[in-house]
Amino acid sequence: MIPVKTVSMYRIWLAAIFILALAARLIMLQLWPIEPISDFKDTYKVAEALAGVKPVQMPTLMQHEFEYYYTTWSVHMPYILLKMVIIKIFGSNYYAIQAVFSIFGALSCVMASLIAKSLYGKRAGVMTGMIMALLPLNLLFTGVLSNQHAATCFFLTAVYFLIGTPFEKNIWNVISAAVCTCISQLIRPEMIVFVIGVLCYFLYQNLLCKNARTELLSGVRRFLLYSVTFGGIYFVLLYGVNFAMMQGGIIAQPITETNMAYKVATGLNEESMGLWSEHDAALSEDEAALNELIRQRTADPVRVTKLMYQKLMYQFGTYHYSWCVIGETGEFVEHWYCPLTTDIMLIVLLLGLLRLIAAFYKRSRRETLLLITIIGYFMIFAIIEVQNRYNYAFIPIFIILASGGARQLAQWGKRISIGLKGKRKKSA
Repeated sequence: MIPVKTVSMYRIWLAAIFILALAARLIMLQLWPIEPISDFKDTYKVAEALAGVKPVQMPTLMQHEFEYYYTTWSVHMPYILLKMVIIKIFGSNYYAIQAVFSIFGALSCVMASLIAKSLYGKRAGVMTGMIMALLPLNLLFTGVLSNQHAATCFFLTAVYFLIGTPFEKNIWNVISAAVCTCISQLIRPEMIVFVIGVLCYFLYQNLLCKNARTELLSGVRRFLLYSVTFGGIYFVLLYGVNFAMMQGGIIAQPITETNMAYKVATGLNEESMGLWSEHDAALSEDEAALNELIRQRTADPVRVTKLMYQKLMYQFGTYHYSWCVIGETGEFVEHWYCPLTTDIMLIVLLLGLLRLIAAFYKRSRRETLLLITIIGYFMIFAIIEVQNRYNYAFIPIFIILASGGARQLAQWGKRISIGLKGKRKKSA
């Protein structure tokens, strides 16, 4: 029903989506200012302290005042530096960072709209952008000082460069996608699964799909060109930033190292349902003990499979939570906000599933990247530690697919309507 017939009209909608999304988030900050807690607050303290000293004093500060982030949690340093820059520009207060992150959130709505438009048309793009802008789940997360706001924006920008534009004709799109993916990885280190997914996407696009088989030699060349370009730029940037920070003395451990043994051991904890547990956290530095836990917890494949299913249902099947808000959340949130969010996301997930089935049946080439990405993260979340807020970055993907599902339903409804009219005319 949305009249979006021209490119200029769609651009007006994009501007409206951005303004509406930003306004809704800034209003949310006023209605519900969220005090940072736990590691959200710790990273802010580090950023605030770094903003108050000269660059030459940063290594000493990190080594003596914030040794935990200097050694164990070095992986969060790029995100801390991002907040440090915001504090240097706007001063030391939570609202400045929340407002900047709200801009990233509004831009994410625009990028999701562009992706949906390129796949399913202008109306689907507007639908996606408007849902993203006003989705209760996204608005509830506005005030949280999380690295997911900026990381999601760059992640969606990378997806747009890969499937929203014809990258086959422009290698710069692959380069841009690699840069955006690396920036997202630096801010929130979860992009390696997406990188593997992109390489699988290149393989399918250029060698495995039906159209590519007819020109095998040129497909091999394209696959090698895109894979080497994307992977090379991603890893050069990632390790380049890592080298610069280690040489600068602000981290002692590489940002590319993650405690995977701890994440897997916790993820296989049947008692905590794969969530954080105090017992496992106490062993985070004891790799031998963690490996023994993993061995014990994988001894019964049937129980492990059941646990994985339950974890995925928790991770993607429920939205009844309040994004790290401790204490009373109020009657409105408990009795109206969370149930409303769950109902909306149930519709989104069902429509997204419908589109995935249709895409698989039609062998849609560009939608393959979304399918591979979702499957990849489903597999990784089935193994590692889970938190229901970790899926924030994939909510846009579900909404994009849901817009395609709504379009599919509209097309089926139109065909049924035309068929019924035809039968009536024949009977008449």
